[in-house]
Amino acid sequence: MDLNEEIDEQPLKPLKLTFTSWRWAVTVYSVVAAIATVPFARCALSRETFGLPICQVWLEAPLVYKDFFHANSTPGFLGFLGIVGLIIYMLYLIYFVLVRLGKQGRSAVQQ
Repeated sequence: MDLNEEIDEQPLKPLKLTFTSWRWAVTVYSVVAAIATVPFARCALSRETFGLPICQVWLEAPLVYKDFFHANSTPGFLGFLGIVGLIIYMLYLIYFVLVRLGKQGRSAVQQ
């Protein structure tokens, strides 16, 4: 059974209302966040605009994270860790798409 069908078949109880409200809240939040990100798209498209202060704000959080957790690491080592993480992620994604999704489908219950 599909997850949406499973939710629709539930009786109107606080759990169903909470779950449905949460899904709508996340949807609205995501749409607002996508709209708020539109003005910053130019930062990714041009080197000249990337130097503007409004674009540099996007670098502050990753640089603070790097300073806090990886202060003594080289960019090459961090890049290597990123590539290894990406490879592991892709292997799991391929397994899910080709094996699990093929057998189970988009189902809410284990088969």
